[in-house]
Amino acid sequence: MLLAVTTARADIFYTTNGDSLTVTGYVGGGSVTIPDSVDSMPVVAIGDNAFLSNFVAAVNVPDSVTNIGKHAFESCHFLTNATLGDGVVQIGDNAFYDCFSLRSLTIPDSALSLGVAACAYCPKLARVTLGNNLASLKDYTFYRCASLTDLTVPNSVASIGRSAFQFCGALTNVMLGNSVTNVGDSAFFDCTSLTTINVDASNPVYSCVDGVLFNQAQTSLFQYPAGKLGSYTIPATVTAIGGASFYLCVGLTGVTVPDTVLSIGDSAFEYCSSLPRLFLPASVTNIGNYAFVRCPSLTNIDVDPLNPAYSSINGVLFNHDHTTLIQYPAGKTGNYTVPNGVLNLGNYAFFGCTGLTSIQLGTTVSIGFAAFDSCAHLAGVDFPNSVASIGSYAFNLCTGLSALAFPNSVTNVGSSAFFGCTTLTAAYFNGNAPVADASVFQGATNATVYYFPATTGWGPVFGGRPAVLWNPRIETAAPDFGVQTNQFGFTITGATNLVVVVEVSVNPALALWSPLSTNVLAGGSDYFSDPGWTNYPARFYRLRAPEP
Repeated sequence: MLLAVTTARADIFYTTNGDSLTVTGYVGGGSVTIPDSVDSMPVVAIGDNAFLSNFVAAVNVPDSVTNIGKHAFESCHFLTNATLGDGVVQIGDNAFYDCFSLRSLTIPDSALSLGVAACAYCPKLARVTLGNNLASLKDYTFYRCASLTDLTVPNSVASIGRSAFQFCGALTNVMLGNSVTNVGDSAFFDCTSLTTINVDASNPVYSCVDGVLFNQAQTSLFQYPAGKLGSYTIPATVTAIGGASFYLCVGLTGVTVPDTVLSIGDSAFEYCSSLPRLFLPASVTNIGNYAFVRCPSLTNIDVDPLNPAYSSINGVLFNHDHTTLIQYPAGKTGNYTVPNGVLNLGNYAFFGCTGLTSIQLGTTVSIGFAAFDSCAHLAGVDFPNSVASIGSYAFNLCTGLSALAFPNSVTNVGSSAFFGCTTLTAAYFNGNAPVADASVFQGATNATVYYFPATTGWGPVFGGRPAVLWNPRIETAAPDFGVQTNQFGFTITGATNLVVVVEVSVNPALALWSPLSTNVLAGGSDYFSDPGWTNYPARFYRLRAPEP
């Protein structure tokens, strides 16, 4: 049965469940006090979606209510205050999600459960008091609560979910109770003001030293607060630096890794924008993915010569045998030549190296996923005739590239390999068409793919861009061929808008050729002339594609 109770300002709607009532809707705005009973029937619950996207500004929940349903107050953008009664036991998923104006919230001691993303996206929520009987904080509980400044996790809480406090940019201090035995991935991710994570001394799993979160034995470093400034010496008890443990520590200016450390986790130092250099001792034998990417000040990753797994050459990180380039520090600038013998460029190897201007790849065979992603000033790439594979997103957003030449060894080009290369105009493939999908040149809207005679597998489109046969020829039978008004010239024909370089030599046997002019075959032809031909006893001409 649906029951509506009308007040002077608004209507509250209920459904009956035996001899009790559940709030199912509300029409109105301003402040509302939910009664503890209607017609002698107690109000025991606020149903799913009951106040969803309502204009309510304040709500008082009576002690009779034991359950607040999923999405109950979601997107109540005018809600500034919610007073919860002492009978609330369960608060559902997304209950206060996206309550844009909510300033404070007290979870009563009666509450045992606070649902997934229960208070997420509440950017003005500055003060939260958690009840002393909560069993856990679920995933995304306070995600993007940008005004939350400090929080005490009560002793009843055993688990803090994934991303529970992620993007809480004003959070400076967290106190973990003695029952917390699990802290989920990215729980304090991107908390850029966080300077202290304290742990109750009787906690059996976690501990803290100077506000840094460790396991109880302090052999694993879990979280270095992103708001700390200056340099840091990792304690000599540590054997593992956890994944994302120093993520976005923009004030970290130096770190000393002791010779007890065996492993460094995924993204461990990602976005440490002020870190200038790093020394890895001989003990480090495992480094996770993306451990040092997006560190724009990092110029050197040096490795102890006795390390059995890794090595460095001029501050660049390799595996021990120098066959894989793992990380090129993003703070390095200028040109770089990959040493001969390096066969693989690892995933994200040059990611975000905005000072890198050109690259020569030596004997490289494969280029990993996103290897040169976001190298915005990379203007030149010299592919050797050994490269077989170019990974997905390998040159994503390399907006400085204008032309590329691929050797006939290339057999595979990954998805979106040249995504967003907006200034790329020409890609020359010397061999047969590689395996590729339509996304290879997505966003490279100015690019044309050129292929050469006697190659196979080509169609009118390759990688999402027009594919054109590079087929220029000199029209020797045309009437304008030869000496014309004291100049030697000829007409070049071929595909429309083809770019052709005319080279000249006085002695082809010596293989000494020099570029003389660049011709664009607008409409499929262009006329070339050489007024300087009379200065030489002999003059030879040939055509080639432009160099990248």
